[in-house]
Amino acid sequence: RVVVPTIDGRTVLLADVATPGFGPQPRRGSLEKDGVEVTGGVVLMARGANPLAVTEGLKARIRELATGLPRGVRIIPMYDRTPLIRGAVETVSGAIVEAMASATICIVLILRQPRAAVIIALTLPLSVLASFGAMEALRSLGLADVQVNTMSLAGLAISIGVLVDSSIVMTENVLHALHQRRGSSSCARPARSSRRRAGRWGVPSSSPF
Repeated sequence: RVVVPTIDGRTVLLADVATPGFGPQPRRGSLEKDGVEVTGGVVLMARGANPLAVTEGLKARIRELATGLPRGVRIIPMYDRTPLIRGAVETVSGAIVEAMASATICIVLILRQPRAAVIIALTLPLSVLASFGAMEALRSLGLADVQVNTMSLAGLAISIGVLVDSSIVMTENVLHALHQRRGSSSCARPARSSRRRAGRWGVPSSSPF
């Protein structure tokens, strides 16, 4: 009953001049995988959700649906974020372990201060935990919506290297300051005792040996 406009103003229906019916819409594109046309779908994650948990839950749901699909029909993931997420987490974890090992070796071999090495080794994981705690506190208070994603994890891995360099430099400066303040008084006692022992054995105190 669609009215077709005419020049003379007569009422002409679409059924009078044509045979209406349902037909396909114009095709706008196609999805192919390995050269074969397939049907695809996109799963949207809610804001603030855990992508790893959503992906694992989606995989479990696909396994449940696979038993009821017709023969020859399969659900194949086109893009899986699980390896990317696990790789980012493993990168940060590996960076922390490598930073702890390198800082400990440098402090023990060069500065010969095991206690300072222990302090630096404990500071690195605590700083990472503090950064995650600060992001969670800002998010819970509503001050800033800071999400933990691959970009933030990559920045955290880079900052760990900077933290190692700065911690080694600060440790060296602290030891140098302590040596200037207490090193002269602490080194005077062994020198005096060595002179006394040298005098007992008949060696002059002015001798370079």
